[in-house]
Amino acid sequence: MHPRWPDMYQSRALETNGYTSERWEAKGVTDHTTAMREFSKLAEGSIFVAHNAKFDWAFVEYELDRVGVKWLGDYHVICTMSLAWKQYLQARGKMSGISLAAVCDYYGISNEGAHGALRDVERMVQVYDKLMLNLCLI
Repeated sequence: MHPRWPDMYQSRALETNGYTSERWEAKGVTDHTTAMREFSKLAEGSIFVAHNAKFDWAFVEYELDRVGVKWLGDYHVICTMSLAWKQYLQARGKMSGISLAAVCDYYGISNEGAHGALRDVERMVQVYDKLMLNLCLI
């Protein structure tokens, strides 16, 4: 879905996220209501997982409410940033922080394409897998 007010965004933010009207039009971008309806339907029964989940969930929850779409996923939320905290403490200086980029660096996951929505999801899934494996091995 298109940003609702692209003229209000700083050019650096649009550049970082790779937004151009032409690029989004070529992908067949839909309106917010349709996008949120499809997103909720795809998420039915699932758990929302994100790096810094509280931040991301606030946007999702706001947009669902704004367009009148009910969340069909589970009420649980998993935050990979919170999961990374234990690994950060155990790494004793080998992990530079708990940002997605820092955790990716620690696990040898490429940060190429960072800040692109799909690439960030792919990186977060790889981080989730590594963190879950570490939790199981502890």
